[in-house]
Amino acid sequence: MTVFVLLTAFPIGVLWHQSSEKVVLQTIERLYQHSSKAVKNQLDGFFEEANHVYLHQERYAEQLPEIIKHREQLFSHIAHILNHHSSIDYFYFANPQGGIISFGSDTEGNFIRIESNNGVAGPLSSFVTDYQGLNSNQIGHNDYFNATERGWYQNAIAADKPVWSKIYKGAIDQSLLGASLSKALRDEDGNILGVWGLDLTLDSVISRLKKNKLSENGFVAILNDSETILASSDSKHHAIDGQLQTVSEQRTPVLYQLVNNTRQTQESVQTTRYENEDWVGFVTHYPIGSANRYQLSLVFYSPLSDFSPALENANNSAFALTLIMVLFALYFGKLSTLHILSPIQQLTKTAKRISHGKKQKIIKIEREDELGELATSFNQMTSNLASTINKLEQEQQETIRLNALLEAQNSKLEEQVKRRTIALTEANEKLKALAYIDSLTGISNRGYFWEQLEAESARRNGWLLILDLDNFKTINDKYGHLIGDEVLKHFTQLCQQVLKPNTLIGRVGGEEFAIWCTKASKNDITQIASNLFALLKRSPLEHEGLSITISTSIGASYCCGNPEKAYAAADKLLYQAKHSGKSQIVLESLAHEGQ
Repeated sequence: MTVFVLLTAFPIGVLWHQSSEKVVLQTIERLYQHSSKAVKNQLDGFFEEANHVYLHQERYAEQLPEIIKHREQLFSHIAHILNHHSSIDYFYFANPQGGIISFGSDTEGNFIRIESNNGVAGPLSSFVTDYQGLNSNQIGHNDYFNATERGWYQNAIAADKPVWSKIYKGAIDQSLLGASLSKALRDEDGNILGVWGLDLTLDSVISRLKKNKLSENGFVAILNDSETILASSDSKHHAIDGQLQTVSEQRTPVLYQLVNNTRQTQESVQTTRYENEDWVGFVTHYPIGSANRYQLSLVFYSPLSDFSPALENANNSAFALTLIMVLFALYFGKLSTLHILSPIQQLTKTAKRISHGKKQKIIKIEREDELGELATSFNQMTSNLASTINKLEQEQQETIRLNALLEAQNSKLEEQVKRRTIALTEANEKLKALAYIDSLTGISNRGYFWEQLEAESARRNGWLLILDLDNFKTINDKYGHLIGDEVLKHFTQLCQQVLKPNTLIGRVGGEEFAIWCTKASKNDITQIASNLFALLKRSPLEHEGLSITISTSIGASYCCGNPEKAYAAADKLLYQAKHSGKSQIVLESLAHEGQ
């Protein structure tokens, strides 16, 4: 009986522990996969936005050589580009004399202007300004700065297309690290007029990483191919005196162990133990640069206890129950042994006593030989056998009851695992929504809209509409960003009212939206725009006593399987609509107006 209970309790406890841990790790792996996709989508959005800056500039190609000659016109152009591409941290221009003028914003939302004092190589100053670059206060300086000596400048003049640089230090703040996408500006004869550049700072990347942690105590880090930590949500990994840290066993022990474990098995959950705590991690790759010259590693890791506190409690309960069963089995076995063997020993002693004639018994055998002794012992054992069997049956019923109790406990533990799995699945669905939906307006985000547009435009032709809210910056400055967010949500709701069901709509910039219409003629597009203008005019945003009337400008291009070309055309038409009085639509002229 003791061996039976031991063999039952141990396997059940061990099997339950292993199966529940496997289910949790598989669920965590799926969560990490969706979280890594969300981070990659954000990086895709930035890199795509960076290339769109230069696509945006093509509309001014003929004007740029004249614009760069005048400081005010150049700064106005830089501010205009930056305001249309809000995910870019800094946009700037460097001339062949080593001077630079730059405009952007830091992670705290301050607008920063950086400018060479004399327009050439020499002293450099930085200022906090308003969104137009005016009303500035100096916050830093550099005694000497020459843009032509920077790697991003030299890489740009050696290439015909925009080129990504490696990580480098800021011109003013040496602790501010970032990467630059730079492009040379040439005249008609191919002579260098200067270099355009735009920056992604590591501080802004870190703020994005913190939003994608899967748990309260979890971390996200980005490494290069030399295992240098480019960005991390863990402040212990940030650059020290402008120098990036490298993954090491001394400074980053958990990250070091996880990276080593995943060198051979990529994109799978790995576990490690550090200072009596279990950690779970996931590593995936992200290529950047032309021809994927550079490759980043995204590392997600968290304490296992963040994901499964209920599992830990269940494991502890299972082990405690198993231990109780083992102790009960030993105690029960001892009692059973004493209870079963004692009557047999007493029976044997009594049989011997009777055989020796020490105690008189009523025996119907008159012989005192071995047969008489056997008969006497058999009669005595028979009289006790019925009592022993009855007791064994009671013990068997008790064993059945205990097994039923153990089975009920196992069912309860399985139900706990099931509920935990459902909760993790719901979290998985929420992460999936974050990867595709704009959190403010509830419509497709930029990455998901272009993914759908590429698929739809490959199957059928249609109209691509680019919409930009008029005077949105003025609304933000006058009423604040919270009202600005309400304006964006109100505008989205009005757009959806004039569109047919299932029409593709997405937010592709700060106040820029895109609509894809199929099976529509030029007149249909004009009617949609007319309906939208009328609805906007009669439906102002009413918020806490304010009444704000919204208007929009629209550029519309007919797309025949080339969404990038259609976007460039629609963006130019949007620019025309803006400079022709706003609150109007400019459509692309077609060879066949019936389309």
